[in-house]
Amino acid sequence: MARILKYTWVRLGIYVTLVIALTVAVLLSSLWALQALQLHEFLAKLPFELRTEMLALDRAGQDGSLRALEIYGHYWRDDPWYGDAAAVVFTLIICTVLASVVAFLLARALTRPMSSMADAAMRIASGDLAARADRVTGSGELVELVGHFNQMAASLEALEHERKETAAAIAHELRTPLAILQGRLHALCDEVIEGSSSEYQKLLGQVIHLGRLVEDLRVLSLSEAGRLSLQCVSFDLAALVEEHLQVYVALAQRRGIRTDLRTEPATVTADPDRVRQILSNLFDNVLRYAASGGLLRVAVSKDERWAILQVRDAGPGLPERLKARLTVSAYRERATLAAKVDAQAEGSGLGLAMVRSLVQQHGGRLQVRNAATSGTVFTISLPLAALR
Repeated sequence: MARILKYTWVRLGIYVTLVIALTVAVLLSSLWALQALQLHEFLAKLPFELRTEMLALDRAGQDGSLRALEIYGHYWRDDPWYGDAAAVVFTLIICTVLASVVAFLLARALTRPMSSMADAAMRIASGDLAARADRVTGSGELVELVGHFNQMAASLEALEHERKETAAAIAHELRTPLAILQGRLHALCDEVIEGSSSEYQKLLGQVIHLGRLVEDLRVLSLSEAGRLSLQCVSFDLAALVEEHLQVYVALAQRRGIRTDLRTEPATVTADPDRVRQILSNLFDNVLRYAASGGLLRVAVSKDERWAILQVRDAGPGLPERLKARLTVSAYRERATLAAKVDAQAEGSGLGLAMVRSLVQQHGGRLQVRNAATSGTVFTISLPLAALR
């Protein structure tokens, strides 16, 4: 019964039925009361002998006899607004007023949540994303509708906040290499520093870094919009990881970071270039944030449904409150923490957000947890080829 009553149309039907029943009850009661009052007034005006005779006829059940009708015809008020007609008109007025009051109260109770949501929607449309509809007590469709509306408004507010954080992070990331390029080029033009092969290499490095930022941003934007094209083929994920890791072994050794690779064959259907982008961002993350003497551990395994890639670093780890929110702002905060360990740490701030988006585009999952000792473990699960 409770499940049926949660529907607004059911409750509205019950309310209307109750109002009709109440109106009929008031109508009959008013009619009976008014007729009783008029009869009492009629009897009070009769002579004593005729009043006694009428009461006797009424007790005998002969109040409709010829004698009773004769007395009525002679002594009843000859007024069209007196009698049954007056009783009907009077009771109809009472019932109309009562029904109108109950109908307005019922309509107000049913439309109040809708009015509150309409007001909140207008405020949200004007830019006040903190606007919420008034909470409604009880249960039913309208209560659920208000709850879902407020959840939607909260999601919009969170998305807008994230958009502003993302824009700020991107502006910060782009400003750094541009400022370096501008300063060094001004110095070269003013002959404050001499042009040399090493200086040009530094400038080229900043240009490459700037190009990487723009590419990361482009891929992230396309992926979030669902417009990123994937050229999927079947390949062994373990072989691709082993091949790509070789590019980073020499750099890891120069930084005093050990590499540990453990794999088993796991065939997936994915875009190899996008998977390489995922690997590049994760490996760059480790080399950037791991202190000297750290560890880059990579493992590829599989279960019945998934090919599982794990990448572990020896960096500062992600704060607990950010692990479930893998966004640009989370990656930026990680970079801030890492800068305390490695003063040269410099990253795009977009990498982890892009990794998450690319993994989701492949129908996979990205999980992050802090290791028991130090560092962060990134776990990527991609569907095995036979299951796609």
